[in-house]
Amino acid sequence: MPASTVPVSFSCRSCHAVPAVCIRSTEVRLSPSNSRYSSPAPHAPDRIPVLHHQPAVRLGDLRPGDIWVDNDHAATTREVLDHLAAAGARRIALHCGFGDEYYTYAVTRAYLRWCAERGSTPLLIPFEPEDAAGHAFDRAFLGRDADAVYSLYDPGGRQVLAAAARHGLRVLDQLLLVCASEDPAYAQGDPAVSAVTLRPGVIGETAVASLVALLESPRTAVPGQLTVAAGLTVRASSRAASAAPPGAFPVKPL
Repeated sequence: MPASTVPVSFSCRSCHAVPAVCIRSTEVRLSPSNSRYSSPAPHAPDRIPVLHHQPAVRLGDLRPGDIWVDNDHAATTREVLDHLAAAGARRIALHCGFGDEYYTYAVTRAYLRWCAERGSTPLLIPFEPEDAAGHAFDRAFLGRDADAVYSLYDPGGRQVLAAAARHGLRVLDQLLLVCASEDPAYAQGDPAVSAVTLRPGVIGETAVASLVALLESPRTAVPGQLTVAAGLTVRASSRAASAAPPGAFPVKPL
């Protein structure tokens, strides 16, 4: 059966979504009225591989036989946190927790482990898509509880900048920031914001190539995760040279 005759579902949600993809064998009913086949021929399959964007596959929903194309979120989280710590950050807040996606779960788990290894107190700040003014940061910024933020969603960086401006905090001097985003505008701001790319284009290409391979040779397909490396681009908002001098941004004792 030619791959071009197989219907493929690839759903996407919003700019808050992350680009992980699951390839899952899905049961279908073939008939002249609902299929691109001219008739339900004897060789037509009862199950076909279907692409699912990550929000369609929630935490704990992976099944045996799935092919999961994603980033190594634990490794990326450690890279970002180590970078912020090397730049002078002592209390790094994680801007996270939107929905029940595996992405936010995996990053949060890696963050908590990183904090535990260093004896640091975790600071989780919930992300809300409509919180343009960044009010979720009010308590932490008012009490000077954080000197760095790693935000997991595209609007989060702008929310941090808005909250910092309202509280009179200077990014570069008093607050370090890294945001996971594909938005090129973050490179043009003042300050330019350090960003993590999850490489959605590469994830999509890998998923499609895996789907084609599965269709052409289903018996040789190996289920499991295919990892696409994320990338950290360091800009002014998190460079060591911009870290505050001792005493410029006091924080509570650990």
